[in-house]
Amino acid sequence: MNKKVLFYSDIKPLSSVDHSDLFLRDDAGYAFARKVNAVPLTTIEFTKAAAEYAIVFAGEKESMAPYAVLSIYEGDNHFVDEDGKFKASYIPAFIRRYPFVFTTFDEGKNFTLCIDLESPSLNSECIGYRLFEQDGRQSEYLSRIVAFMTEYQRQFNRTSEFCKKLQEFDLLAPFSAQVKTDKKEPHTLTGFYAVGKDRLKGLSDSQLRQLVQSDELGLIYNHIQSMVNFDRFARI
Repeated sequence: MNKKVLFYSDIKPLSSVDHSDLFLRDDAGYAFARKVNAVPLTTIEFTKAAAEYAIVFAGEKESMAPYAVLSIYEGDNHFVDEDGKFKASYIPAFIRRYPFVFTTFDEGKNFTLCIDLESPSLNSECIGYRLFEQDGRQSEYLSRIVAFMTEYQRQFNRTSEFCKKLQEFDLLAPFSAQVKTDKKEPHTLTGFYAVGKDRLKGLSDSQLRQLVQSDELGLIYNHIQSMVNFDRFARI
């Protein structure tokens, strides 16, 4: 699986001085994500995402994170068509937040809102939503973006704690998925992890109680059930 899921090209801190004339249109589509075969998820997204995507885990230790699988092939996204339209009911927040992103220079103590200046949705022709008012204040639209990004970061942190718990309980095991295609041999997708059912059954009563009380057991079952969505890629 390709872990280089970022599609940002020219990230710069958003500034009312440098970007006072920027507008953002919300109808530019999702062509920017056409070559991404997996994107990170936060745990709050699991219920909706599990209905359409296979949810797997990738990374090591601190970088371990859940991902929504968008294609079994590198450089492809099964859910974005030629016109840049997304063909799923639920679009992961990682994609919806584009072209915005938080960056940090002090190990997560403070965050700076940045933007990808190469995004096709940006323009200075007054098309779409203004980012800054004429007096330099954030526009109402940008204020909503900041609120969304702040909540996204909060959910990202919660997701990191969930992944730490999975590793602490030794629940994750290397996993590969075989998908039947029109080719003679099934396509095998490797390089990720999944919760092992035998490992889950081997938890102590205390560990299981912790997962139940934190609602994390439900997340695990969302993940396990989502694996049936690999069948969406059959014969493509």
